[in-house]
Amino acid sequence: MSQLTLLYNHQTRGLSAREDDGAPWVSASALSELTGFEFKPEGACYGEVCIPLPAVNGKAIQANGEVNLPAVAARLGQAMVHDAQANVISLGPIPEVRQRFAEGQAPDFDIPDREGKPVKLSMFKDKKVILMTWASW
Repeated sequence: MSQLTLLYNHQTRGLSAREDDGAPWVSASALSELTGFEFKPEGACYGEVCIPLPAVNGKAIQANGEVNLPAVAARLGQAMVHDAQANVISLGPIPEVRQRFAEGQAPDFDIPDREGKPVKLSMFKDKKVILMTWASW
């Protein structure tokens, strides 16, 4: 195992990585925390959208709670730059995630209204909604 520095979306993380056939394998849960994708048997899932992660050249790209980072990035269409000497990897934006927000699709959530009753965003399906937020800090 070696220490790998992973850069993604203005975040920097130090991760343990092991090398297999020249590719770094990292913890799926650590990568999930960083990217928001959840790694399931059906693939890399972001909300209800799942992108299958089939084997590459007969080799699995996720196994035993780990993922082959370059293979997953390639499958997600994510740019990746690896400085092997410094053991640093920089990941670009994930097109599937970027497209979802470009289309104006907010994830479903619920919040209490002024009377404390729960209101879900999905209650307004097929209607235009303007979300306005405020914070005191």
